[in-house]
Amino acid sequence: MESLRKLIRFNIEQNIKGLYVGGSTGEAFLQNVAEREKILETVADESDGRLTLIAHVGGISTAESEVLAKAAKKYGYHAISAVTPFYYPFSFEEHCIHYRKIIDSADGLPMVVYNIPALSGVRFSLDQINELVTIPRVCALKQTSGDLFQMEQIKRKL
Repeated sequence: MESLRKLIRFNIEQNIKGLYVGGSTGEAFLQNVAEREKILETVADESDGRLTLIAHVGGISTAESEVLAKAAKKYGYHAISAVTPFYYPFSFEEHCIHYRKIIDSADGLPMVVYNIPALSGVRFSLDQINELVTIPRVCALKQTSGDLFQMEQIKRKL
């Protein structure tokens, strides 16, 4: 964890204002829940209130995401974020239930819905995205699709 602490200090020295912790680039899906929680704790401890922190808590299991959402709240994160559950073909309503349960577990933290269809295999329609962002406590959409046409539609509609 010392290397992680060093990286956080470096980012603070560079005047970075916030971190999105545990996303795809951070290889979160190669880590178990205990490892992911330890990373959330370490980042919060080392940043010591100097950064805005968003915890990526997404995963294939709603239960694991709920554990991580509770940890994010415990360690003082400002928001949570989650990809859709992947691998299995969940219905849109099941995706909404997934997000609501995670949000409830985070006890008031805002949620950033992370839409990354190339890696999740889930492709939401414009109407579905609109419905997702109207779930209470959803504050933003992390749109990582590369579909510029859909991005323009989202920009116009939302």
